[in-house]
Amino acid sequence: MHWNKLLLLTHAAVAIPLIGSSVHNGLLSIRNLLGRPTPVRLRRLYPQVTLALYLAALLLGSIIYPAFRVEVRAAHLDVVHPWATGLFEIKEHWVALGIPLVIAQVLLPSDKGRAPVTRFRDLLGVATMIIVVWAGVVGLGLVVMEPL
Repeated sequence: MHWNKLLLLTHAAVAIPLIGSSVHNGLLSIRNLLGRPTPVRLRRLYPQVTLALYLAALLLGSIIYPAFRVEVRAAHLDVVHPWATGLFEIKEHWVALGIPLVIAQVLLPSDKGRAPVTRFRDLLGVATMIIVVWAGVVGLGLVVMEPL
């Protein structure tokens, strides 16, 4: 198996639990915004897991990007599916915007002692969930669309 294919599969394999952790975190954030009880331990854990997976996916994506740019994007997507190139670029920009959101969630307190800060942290959790799900749908969709 070509190394780029193995890295792409690993990148996708990291993206799947990233989607799961960000959705769990986002749903806990929504519950907290609605005033429903949420476990503080999980409100601390999910952003940390999300950040670790986010950075791993980002690193793997950065490693395979040069080969993708030449072998897939320039050779095929730009010619046959230019709309897919556009979606990919939008995904990349949103992923970059999501990095500080995840970092802020890890750094901000998760208890209810500081209500405005906690609400802001919860909004970041919901925004991160939206970004990660969008990136996952687009990224995994491109993997499915382009045969390995």
